[in-house]
Formats: sequence, C-alpha cells, structure tokens
Amino acid sequence: MRRSFASLALLLGLAGAIAGTTPTRAAFPGANGRIVFESDRDSPGAAGTEIYTANADGSDPRRLTVNTVADTDPAYSPDGSKIAFTRSNDIWVMNADGSAQVPITGTEGPDSDPAWSPDGTQIVYVSNHTATGGGTTGPELFVTTAAGPGPQRLVTDTPNNAASLAPAWSSAGDQIAYQSNADGSFEIYTIDADARGSFGTRLSANEVGQGYQNPSWSPDALRIAFERGSGTNVGDATKEIWTMSATGSDPVRLTNNNSYDAQPAYSPDGTLIAYETNEDGDLEVFTRPASPGGAPANITNTAVGLTDQAPDWGWGGPGGPVPQPRKRLTLADLDDPTLGVDVNVEPVSGTVLVGIPGSAARTVRAGRAAQKGIPFVPLEEARQIPVGSFLDTRHGTVRLESAANARGKRQRGTFLSGLFQVRQSKRRSARGLTNLVLKGGSFKGCRATRGTGAQAALSRRRIRRLRANARGRFRTSGRHSSATVRGTIWQQQDRCDGTLTVVRRGRVVVRDFRRKRNIVLSAGKRYLAKAPR
Repeated sequence: MRRSFASLALLLGLAGAIAGTTPTRAAFPGANGRIVFESDRDSPGAAGTEIYTANADGSDPRRLTVNTVADTDPAYSPDGSKIAFTRSNDIWVMNADGSAQVPITGTEGPDSDPAWSPDGTQIVYVSNHTATGGGTTGPELFVTTAAGPGPQRLVTDTPNNAASLAPAWSSAGDQIAYQSNADGSFEIYTIDADARGSFGTRLSANEVGQGYQNPSWSPDALRIAFERGSGTNVGDATKEIWTMSATGSDPVRLTNNNSYDAQPAYSPDGTLIAYETNEDGDLEVFTRPASPGGAPANITNTAVGLTDQAPDWGWGGPGGPVPQPRKRLTLADLDDPTLGVDVNVEPVSGTVLVGIPGSAARTVRAGRAAQKGIPFVPLEEARQIPVGSFLDTRHGTVRLESAANARGKRQRGTFLSGLFQVRQSKRRSARGLTNLVLKGGSFKGCRATRGTGAQAALSRRRIRRLRANARGRFRTSGRHSSATVRGTIWQQQDRCDGTLTVVRRGRVVVRDFRRKRNIVLSAGKRYLAKAPR
C-alpha cells in the first residue's frame, strides 16, 4: 500500500487555513443510540446517585439501578448491549436495560472508571491494588475480562508517586488514552493497549497552571476530546471542552462560556459530543457539535439542586456516515522507497513534524536547503515522502527507511532531537548513501571569548543537534563536518566552536570540512571539527 506525499500535500494546504476523575469513553462507530449518565434526580445526594439512560434528545429517561449506595461511571459496551459501572469500589456489568447486574472485580480494589475494549471482551479500569511486600500500587490502569472475575493485567506503572486515571480505549484497539499527573499537572497520555507495567506518551501541552483531563476517542480513532482548565474540582469555571488529533496536535476549542464544561463523550456517528456543564446553574448533560460552531442543547434539564453528569453515548445499530477505524499504517504497509526519489518515515514517539518543499527534488539538486516558509504538519502514521523533505524531531522520534540500492532493498535508522533535511543521490556510485543535513538555529550569537591569539576561543553553546541509531549507509552533516556510518549509535552537534561528533556504538568516519581529512571514531570517542575564529 502506498501512502505517499500526495496526501501530505493536502494536509499542508489545510495547515495554512487552519474535577473530577470520572472517565469518559471511546465512541464505537455506528448510529447514535441512547445516552447513559448518572443522576440523583430520584434521591438527591451522593448516596442516591443511580444510572439512567435517555434518548439523544433527552426523551424517554429510564432508571436502571436502585440502590442504597451510589452507582457511578457508566460506560456502554461497543455494541450497546451492556453497561459497565462502579458500585461499592468494584466494577460491575449489567444489560443495557438494567438487568443481570454482576460484579467483575473483587476485594483487590478499590476499583473505578471502567471503559470497554472495542471487541467487547475486556475492560480497562482504575484500581489501587495491594502491592507485593505491603502498601498499594497507587491508582493505576488495569485490564480484566469483561465476563469476569478474571486475572488483572497491570497496564501502567506511573512514576513520581502519581496517579493514572480516566482510561478510554481507542476504537482502533491499539491505544488507551488516560490522564496522569506524573509531570505535575494532569495531562493526557496514550499507551499501547497490550502494555504491562509501563507508562505512556504525553500528548497534551504541559502548560503551567493548566490541567488536561477525561479523554474521549472519536469513533474513527483520529481525534480525542478532553477538558482543559486551571483547576481539577467539579464546578471550576475555567473548564472547557477541546479536541485534538490522536498525536496531540491541532487543538480545537469547542466551548467558551465561563462555565464548568467537562466529561466529553463523542457520539457514535462522530458529529456530536455529550458533556456535563453547569451552564444553566446545576450540573446537566448537554450535547453540542463536535466541531466549532452550533448551539448546545440541554438534554436532562432536571429541577434545581439535582445533578446529572458523566455521560456516555451508546451504539444505536449500524448506519451513519462514520469512517470505520483502522490501524495506523506502519513502515511494513508502505511500498519500497525509490533510490534518490523518496523515503519511508513513521513516528515512534512524541510529535514529529514533516515539511515538504514545493519541488523537493529540484531543491536538492540546486543545493538550496532552507526550510523558511515551508509549512510543517504532524506525521501521524507511516508515510512515503520525497527526498528533499524536512523532518522536525526536536520533540519526537522518527523511524526512517531509505533505498539501499535500485532494487528497493531497505535500510533503516531512528532519529531524534533535531531538525534535518533528507538527501539521497540516484547515482549507483553513491550506493544508497542517505544524508541527513542538520537545519535550524542561528549562529549570529556566536562570538569569541575575550583574549588574543591562541587565548581567544568560541563558546561551546549548542545551536542544533541530531541523535541517531542506524543500520545501513547513513550520513549526518553539520556545519563543519559530516559523520558517515554503517551500523552505529551516534550524535552530531553544531556548536559555536565547531561540529562535535560523539559515538556511542560502532564506528563513524568523520569528514572535517576545513581540514579536508577523515577521522575514524570508535565507540566512546568524540571529535570536534573546529569552526574558524
């Protein structure tokens, strides 16, 4: 399958135009069904909170649970036939009409925040297990069978004595989104759905004084809705509903009303979002378009002093113009790269940006490699891009494959921490050598320190760098030297005083441009190609 730069070119055109801890869930594609929520409308107060459902316009409300304890955190199964919820610190499952209520977790808890896998066989939830040797794990994500009780798999191992909460399982099945305060404030993370005792990748912006909470996947698994605000308490008027791409880019604000807006949940057809808000005074469930514009609608509208909250939107059967979720493309899905014409790239972690000049090949032949004025867009899955393109890995890691010969044999490397341009010659004599040229930064501030003659020196301030781990014929080129490898871990830094090459594994041939000589470096060695004073 070829995912070429033609589709990226479309994105580049668009680029120029463009609390609480109760969880929300992924929307599973289909027609819009009923909305499930928690409410104290029949018995005001926390202990009187029960599970209810209603049509998407709020009509035909039905009470599903009757208890002397609170029932909270409702979540529809992918086919809309069952609802998971929290009761007395355990996860329970019932039929969508409220019948056959059974617990699926036990005394290992307390447990909360259930969310279904897209095939309906597993549930991810939050638990504070007793740890081996005493104490507890802290709030972490666990997965168990939806039929329960069954074995529990620890998904997250949160650093810094922090918590992982509010899981939402992508309808594509490969990722779980959640919130954690491991970096200080609450942020949105994703983690592989089959992870064991690991920790995910932060998607949100890590702004000082801002919290990102309660992620909800769109039915096509391409966007995530969330709440953002400066506080974490229910009623915080800075809370607003936003969406972003599944890689954390392209944030879009949906609400802006100086009210508490939280707990977003996509509709199965992807056109609407349900959420809780106190816009009308008390907590109610509203719906609104999933894109900017349009009017919100209060679908619960209960009496003053009552609370309706924590919505989730159920599947209403097949139909509706919903793009079906698919697994994101990997390098294995792409055609072989063509020598001197294109390369294959995929994001590994963080945010990777790609910029494609109007005529990438002509730019390389002319020897011009400036990225000024070239729009960059997020690289969200594996793509084939032309030689001459720019990759910005200053906040992410990219895996790159290029052709080793005219027959399409692939060679691969992983690159991070820098902005660079990809170059490769079509000539057979070049034998597939792929040259990554460091870009960005300014050397205008580089000045010699005080002194005269031999005592004068340029500072060691780093201007730009690139870290690499590659097998095959790769070269990184800085301002004063290049480094050519065949199977090596190395990094290259452009500094005020020259270009520094550091070898972690293997051997590197450094070409010092000013001295016009080659230097062979082995693991643990470094070489500075000095800048002229």
